[in-house]
Amino acid sequence: METDIHGLHLWEAIDEILYCLEECRVNDIDEITIIHGYRHGKVLKDYIRSKGFIREMKRAGFHLRMRGLRTQGETCFQIR
Repeated sequence: METDIHGLHLWEAIDEILYCLEECRVNDIDEITIIHGYRHGKVLKDYIRSKGFIREMKRAGFHLRMRGLRTQGETCFQIR
């Protein structure tokens, strides 16, 4: 699954990511790609790639592992 959050405020982006993670759970999808941008999306990119984001998602019930960086503006996660 893929979600595009660039241009959103951080709290809006987190809500969108949580919604998509729920969709992944319901549809038995084990990977999510988050498009966050890389120049104007620096705040989003830095947070999405941080340990704090992983901890926050774990508190919400989702265990993520960063799978790789497709481009500077995207990050892939495996949902465990």
